[in-house]
Amino acid sequence: MRKIIKIVIPLVLFWMTPLISHSQMLNINITGIRGMSGNLCIAVFTSAYDYIKEKAYIIECFSKSTLQEGSICINMSLSPGTYCLTVHDDEDGDGKMRYNVLGIPREGFGFSNLDQNRLRRPSFDEISFTVDQDEVIDVNVKMRYY
Repeated sequence: MRKIIKIVIPLVLFWMTPLISHSQMLNINITGIRGMSGNLCIAVFTSAYDYIKEKAYIIECFSKSTLQEGSICINMSLSPGTYCLTVHDDEDGDGKMRYNVLGIPREGFGFSNLDQNRLRRPSFDEISFTVDQDEVIDVNVKMRYY
């Protein structure tokens, strides 16, 4: 058993090295955040299909404890590719978006690199960005509350 472990662990680490070494830094600048309670949940999508079906590639939640004047910068690592991201201000910490009777969100939300107020959900192409090899990407998200 020990021999198997001694062989398998180095193989797994060797296999994962290219995945780790090719990750690029993503700086997510989120502005217009309301309040200090709850969490900010970021969902990263890799395709239009996954975005429409809300099947995120990565979902990470962050505390708003480091929030300064309604803004925060969050760093993530992503492999080269095309992505879009959404941000949910989970004010009550339940992990779900709350809606009013008309279906309008009661908690804050934002999309990558979208600076327009709209009543419809933007398409993947409107909010997508490309992460290239050896590049630091800045993505801006402006939160909206209704």
